[in-house]
Amino acid sequence: MEFDIKTIIDFILLATLLGSASWLFAVMSRYGGSVGKSFRIIGWGSLVMASSHLTEVITFYLSVHDIYALMFFHRFLATVGFVVIAYGFKTLVKK
Repeated sequence: MEFDIKTIIDFILLATLLGSASWLFAVMSRYGGSVGKSFRIIGWGSLVMASSHLTEVITFYLSVHDIYALMFFHRFLATVGFVVIAYGFKTLVKK
């Protein structure tokens, strides 16, 4: 694997994404009650969505033979993360 400027920027942006998703989850999981439950659901969704991007970057830089299956897995995780976030916002609005 060669490290050019695009690779370095990609890893910096990925680290920022994972760090902000983890921070979001840590902040939102402190709240209690029904609003806190909704925030925790949103936090879990953000972590799932961030992990989908992590799998995309890892599979891009590894020489994997079945890239289509791995891209499907990335899109599946991103969709699940989005649905979990949407469900969290739905429960937040209901309260």
